[in-house]
Amino acid sequence: MGSVTAFILVPFLSVFVLIGTIIGAITGSDKTKIELPYDKEQGLVWTSKETADWFSVTDVEIKNDKQIFTVKGECVFSNEYRRDYEPEEVIFTAENNEQVVYIAEKYEGVRALNINHIVTVYSPEEYGAITYTPKADSPVDGAVWYSRSDENIYKTEGADGEAAFKLVYLPGETDGYTVTTHLIYAIKGEYGIHDYRERILLNVELKNGEASIIKETRQYYDGKEWTETKPETE
Repeated sequence: MGSVTAFILVPFLSVFVLIGTIIGAITGSDKTKIELPYDKEQGLVWTSKETADWFSVTDVEIKNDKQIFTVKGECVFSNEYRRDYEPEEVIFTAENNEQVVYIAEKYEGVRALNINHIVTVYSPEEYGAITYTPKADSPVDGAVWYSRSDENIYKTEGADGEAAFKLVYLPGETDGYTVTTHLIYAIKGEYGIHDYRERILLNVELKNGEASIIKETRQYYDGKEWTETKPETE
């Protein structure tokens, strides 16, 4: 029904990367710090990349064998309204090309009490990430795969009814429970998505930072409801 690729952290880094989520330690609830191993001779000198407009990575420090980054929430009034739950990648790349990906999420909280977005950062040991590539049974011109699920970080369009999704499952309420992710294949027109064709339901479980697909279900839309019976083609 689709291919799955697990994201595996470089073994060397798994020993050194700071384990656990630090929420607002020392500096307040709008900031959090990330420590990475620093060794100039080994090429462990890091730079960061992020695409969100609600936080920034600042105040890089070197302390002995650690390179410390501060993730700071931006002012809640400085950008457009966006849903409270919106995970984003924070990608750290070393000079030796090793890479580690953290996940940040925000919560605006009570604006009267919090001027900046509250930032929570999850290390690779805490969240589970998979890529999933659905392929339509019956490709249709103008149809695309999409997901309204919070787990979807981004999608890469493919050809002939394919697309690759990166899905991230965070700890907390999802840890130890099964989450259902909906991937839908439908026509995308001038006024949005319409004319549903197919969908895949992924039952995903997160345990100890590892996400695994427990069950995959493909369904078809018959014009009234979703069914597992594939429609006959002429």
